[in-house]
Amino acid sequence: MIEFFTTFPEMSKAGLRLFKKTVDGAYRNFSREYGDAIESIFDPILYFLVWFEKLLQNSPWPMVILVFLVLIYFGSRSIYLTIGSFVALILIGYFGMWEDTMSTVSIIGVCTFISIGLGIPIGILMSGSDRARSLVSPVLDIMQTMPSFVYLIPVVMLLGIGKIPGLLAVVIYDIPQIMRLNDLGIREVDKEELEAAEEFGGRRRQKIFRVQLPLAILPLCAGLHKNRMMTPLTLFESEYALPNQLPPENRSATTLDEVKYLATREEDREFVTYNYDIKKVFKEHLAELESPDIK
Repeated sequence: MIEFFTTFPEMSKAGLRLFKKTVDGAYRNFSREYGDAIESIFDPILYFLVWFEKLLQNSPWPMVILVFLVLIYFGSRSIYLTIGSFVALILIGYFGMWEDTMSTVSIIGVCTFISIGLGIPIGILMSGSDRARSLVSPVLDIMQTMPSFVYLIPVVMLLGIGKIPGLLAVVIYDIPQIMRLNDLGIREVDKEELEAAEEFGGRRRQKIFRVQLPLAILPLCAGLHKNRMMTPLTLFESEYALPNQLPPENRSATTLDEVKYLATREEDREFVTYNYDIKKVFKEHLAELESPDIK
């Protein structure tokens, strides 16, 4: 009787082993059956990310710096911040980190676009429905509480190491700020403003886009600012799911497209040849990788 209170009841080793095999087998069967279909859903995002990254890397660096400085000035209205950003960009390029920086900027930009595109509509939905808010809020609590590596584990197991798992982890961790602050800003709009819009015959869409969103611009901008600040931090935590953000000796590639992409870069060609067993996995594509067209 005393042993019952001092020793916690445990599952038998045979039962635990059977449970592990059952879960592993179910996940393996699910991955084999639906893995390709799920991966194809994110292909447009991957293509856009690779296109955006190549656009930044292949564009003339003075033009890229000029665009960045214009955006920085109109976003901050500070000439000192603009000058400091110019010096930082020049130093980045001078020390040979321009391509890696553009790769990181492209991922941060795509994560921000996705967060805005999904966060604002869901925030509007939450502000107009208490039921939707009660359903979404617990999910947002979990998304903000769990570390980003927790999201990486199942996604990496399903999709493999690559850009998409890291991107999903960053978006899942960063999107709640936009949703919550958008919901809060719209709910804090004065009821007198809404009553005036209703008296003038404003429809729901007109009240949202012409009254509520303009009056909630400050909380919305705060959400965008927090998202912009959290994205790089979460990206650094998820860097091991993003092979192109690590040094060549620590990178990994799991798809033919990633191997082809790495083989196009001079500093990664040695990694593709020696650090990855490409002859076993992509033996039929080896001649294509070594062809002059890919150089």
